[in-house]
Amino acid sequence: STAQTGLNNRVNAQFSIKVAVTQSGVYALGGIGVGIQNQNGVLQSVVAVLADQFAVINAAGNGYVSPFAIQGGQVFMNDAFIRDGSIINAKIANGSITSAKIGEAEVDTLRIRGNAVTVPVAYFTSEGTAGAGAGNWIDLVAVYITLDQPGMIQVQFSCSQEYNGSPNLSRFELYVEGTLVSAAGGAAVSVSPVLVGALAVGAGTFKVKARWWAESGNIVVTNKSISALGCKR
Repeated sequence: STAQTGLNNRVNAQFSIKVAVTQSGVYALGGIGVGIQNQNGVLQSVVAVLADQFAVINAAGNGYVSPFAIQGGQVFMNDAFIRDGSIINAKIANGSITSAKIGEAEVDTLRIRGNAVTVPVAYFTSEGTAGAGAGNWIDLVAVYITLDQPGMIQVQFSCSQEYNGSPNLSRFELYVEGTLVSAAGGAAVSVSPVLVGALAVGAGTFKVKARWWAESGNIVVTNKSISALGCKR
C-alpha cells in the first residue's frame, strides 16, 4: 500500500494485491486494487478487479455457492430481486411475470395455457352491389379464419340496404365453410340488416361468407362488413 503527496499537492493513496503464474507458456494474472485519487481537485475512490472470472462466494449449507459471477464481460446471477429496473433490450428464455403493464407489444405467437388466443379477422367494403332478381344469389363478402384445434367460430355480417321505389323482397344468408349459420329476409327490404351466427368446428381453415339476392336492381347494398372470431374454449 502507498500514500503520497505530489509536487502539485495532490494526495493519492492505493492498496493492491496481485498474483501471477506462468504455465506452459501461458501467463495468468489476477488482482484487486483500492485507490483514492485527486482528479482536478475532486477526490475519487476506485476499486478495481483484474480477473478472467469474478464471483462472490456465500457459505450455504455444507458447501459454497456463487450468487453471481462475471465472465467474459457477462454477469451471471443465480437469483435476483430488482425493486425498480429499466431494461433496454431483453432476451428471456423462460420467464414468470406476476403483474405487467405493457404500453406497446409485438408478439409473433401468443400461447396461453388452456386457452389459446385467436386474433379475429374482418373485412369491409363500401362498394355497392345491385340485386339481380329473386333467387339469383350474389356473394357479397368473405374472410378466412384458421384454428389449430377444435373450437367455435362466431361470425357477424352487416350492411346498408337501399332501394328506389316500392320495397321489394331480398334475402341474406351467412355461411361457415358451406354450413348455413344465419339467414334473414324474404320480406320487405330492411335498411340495416345484421346477421350473427356460430358453428362448432375442428382444426383447420374455414371460409366465412355472406350472400344475398334481391328481386330488383333498384335494391343496392353498400357498407358491407363481415367478421369472424375463433373461440378455442
